[in-house]
Amino acid sequence: MRVWLTAKLAPDAVQVADRVGRLQHLLSVIVDWDAIGKAGIAVLGVAGAALQLRSEGRGRRVQLRKDAELLKTLPENSKAYEMLAAHIDRQVDQLVERETLRTREPFSIVLGLVILVAGIYVGYLGIAGGSWWLLVTLPTAVFLILLAIAGLARGIPKKVRDAAGRPIEDKKPEQAQE
Repeated sequence: MRVWLTAKLAPDAVQVADRVGRLQHLLSVIVDWDAIGKAGIAVLGVAGAALQLRSEGRGRRVQLRKDAELLKTLPENSKAYEMLAAHIDRQVDQLVERETLRTREPFSIVLGLVILVAGIYVGYLGIAGGSWWLLVTLPTAVFLILLAIAGLARGIPKKVRDAAGRPIEDKKPEQAQE
């Protein structure tokens, strides 16, 4: 009775509610929120690992401090003093080079991650759709994932780069500063 009364009094409201219901159903078919949640958890795991690797530089500094304290305890005319001093000098040079001259390319990293997510999603849609969708989406997904891996492989390693962000392969870090 209530539905009949609503349909008689406000037919536009019934049509709007029907369209909203269809839209919600369409979104639930297109977007798999469970898969998005799982992917989000995976991204958080990768981000945590990246932060852990980023803090690795702090560990090098702690080790350098310990080495410097050890150097103070050694007699200055000993061979161990000279070897440890040379080791500390090399480590400081590497640390400065790593932190100032070598950079990553953030655009390639972000673009690679976006393309990777798109490739995984296209592959998921193909597998979930089945039948002939798999023939269309699987090669596309593989291509997108390979493209993403190439972009990430280009952007993630820290390298000496020119002003445009392109890696400088043949120059040493001292030459790139000039």
